[in-house]
Amino acid sequence: MTVFSDRTMKRLEMLAGIQLTDEERESLKGDLNGILAHFSVLQRLDVDGLLPSGPPPKEPGAWREDALVPSLTQEGSFESASRVREEFFAVPLLRGYELEENW
Repeated sequence: MTVFSDRTMKRLEMLAGIQLTDEERESLKGDLNGILAHFSVLQRLDVDGLLPSGPPPKEPGAWREDALVPSLTQEGSFESASRVREEFFAVPLLRGYELEENW
């Protein structure tokens, strides 16, 4: 059962903004197809009649109290941005597999 084809892997690379070698791509493709094969086995399990797991613990655990802290201002958030247009972060558009030249 091969779900991740070469075409799918190239698309994932483009979306993730990475470039893999042929060896890395084949290795990752094998890993991803293996993971999906394990899920395929889980989907075939007969779980009729099994009771759901118990309720979550009553104790909150290691949760901290919420505390109000000052937020980052819009101007402050733009200080580290590579590009800003009007009141928004400017990012390149993806068109197919190539980035738009004049973003």
